[in-house]
This record gives sequence, C-alpha cells and structure tokens, in this order.
Amino acid sequence: ERHVRSKFAEPPGNTKKLTVEHILPKSWADGDWPFPKDTIDKAAAAAVRNDGIKFIRNLTLASKGLNSSMDNESWDNKEKASNNFDGLYLNKELLENAPEVWEETAIVERSEQLT
Repeated sequence: ERHVRSKFAEPPGNTKKLTVEHILPKSWADGDWPFPKDTIDKAAAAAVRNDGIKFIRNLTLASKGLNSSMDNESWDNKEKASNNFDGLYLNKELLENAPEVWEETAIVERSEQLT
C-alpha cells in the first residue's frame, strides 16, 4: 500500500487494522466463480486454481469490516463494495484495471502489475 501512494497522498492510517483478503476466495467452488470460457478440463483447472489461491496476485488488503462483509462474495459484489467503501490505493489500482471476471487470466495479469 505504501509503495503505490505518492508522497502527496495522505498516509493510509492504522495499517494494523487491515487484513488480507482473498479476491478469489478459498471456497470459490461454493460461489459464482466461473472458469475461463475456453476451459476444457475443469478438474485440472480446479487443481491449478486451488494451488494459486494463496499467491500474492490473488490477495489484497481490506479493513476488517470490509473483509468480513466481502468474505466469499462474487467478484461483482467485491468490486462494488471496494468501489464504494475502500480508500486503499492498492485497491484503487486493482479496480482501475478490473476485469469483468476474476479468473486465472486476470490473476496472472495482476501478478505482472504487482511485480
């Protein structure tokens, strides 16, 4: 968060109150998280997805309250909640480049943006 803020921005406040949010939740299979349209082998795709959930490219920061409210919500709901209530620059950057669907392609692209 501190890296993406310019020297002119207000400090992020108490970062101890931030928690790590999985954009694609650990329990993605229970919700509205489709595979890319060209996925042929869904079992193999699920294994890859499960392995990649904890990588930094699928993680962001959120306040404890926002994180709790977003929990296992769909990408659409997480995007709306972040747009309405999130003041972190890290997430503004994520939302400016937000894909329509948060899936493997978007996660890899975010990895490139973060590095």
